[in-house]
Amino acid sequence: MGAMTVDSLLHIAGHVKRPNQVKVVIPLHSPGRIGGRLMAEVNSCAEGFDWEQGRFILCTSKPLIMLEGWEADAITEEARKLQSPAGYASYKRIMHLEKLLKDNGIAYD
Repeated sequence: MGAMTVDSLLHIAGHVKRPNQVKVVIPLHSPGRIGGRLMAEVNSCAEGFDWEQGRFILCTSKPLIMLEGWEADAITEEARKLQSPAGYASYKRIMHLEKLLKDNGIAYD
């Protein structure tokens, strides 16, 4: 899936009921969280120029940090461990069994 265009954004925004009451937010990666997702509010937006030409930039209330895939995976893994030690042990057993099946060419669903 490619990046969303401003045209698509405007199309979706055009269908929002009570647009003056709906906040624009960006969900944050927060594994292990119970309840609603953490969000960063969008404070402003601008069309990019120079190096950022061809982009529509959303500026947030909180700094957003880019993680490599392995970093996000490590954070998610640590959250699983802390959330439920027994659940994490079960998860690790299932992952190990799936790997054994895959390594031995056994199909499963």
